[in-house]
Amino acid sequence: MRLLPPFIALFACFIPAMACHASEKDELALVMRQLDQVQAGLDRARVVANQNQDARFYFDYQQATRDIATMKRGISTYLEPSRAQPNTGSASVTGQLPDTGAGVAMNGAQTSGWAAGTGGSVTPSQLNILILSALAIVILLFSAWAIVQGYRGWASRSITLRQFNELVIRLVLLYLLTLFFFFN
Repeated sequence: MRLLPPFIALFACFIPAMACHASEKDELALVMRQLDQVQAGLDRARVVANQNQDARFYFDYQQATRDIATMKRGISTYLEPSRAQPNTGSASVTGQLPDTGAGVAMNGAQTSGWAAGTGGSVTPSQLNILILSALAIVILLFSAWAIVQGYRGWASRSITLRQFNELVIRLVLLYLLTLFFFFN
């Protein structure tokens, strides 16, 4: 009988933990409410985006709304099926996000405007590489000039070896930063 109170205390500790777990249907109902909140936030963002017509990038609000509707329809069908449904997976969320370096792709109107403005001869990624390459060339030319001037100053004893080494370290840091921005 002495062991009974510790077991009762241990059992009393686990009862609230077991009661806290919601059923699957409760969790899915919560997901449905959260999807409603996401849709409301998406609608508010669409209104703000419509007010700001000079934006450079555009979000596909219609596709996001369709994706949310697809998820809600699937959860509703699972929660309240008319009969046992086979798992066909016919409706799917698109998930076809563009894979660009900037993380945002141009829409059709922007792409056609770009092609019309450039004559279709240069893509945005080619222009990006051209600009970054020109920046790298300018930085390399500046670095060569700075090293030559630093060496001349060191040879004529107008700067110390420590100052020349600081110049070289700064140029190396400039190279590393340039490479970081070039590859990101």
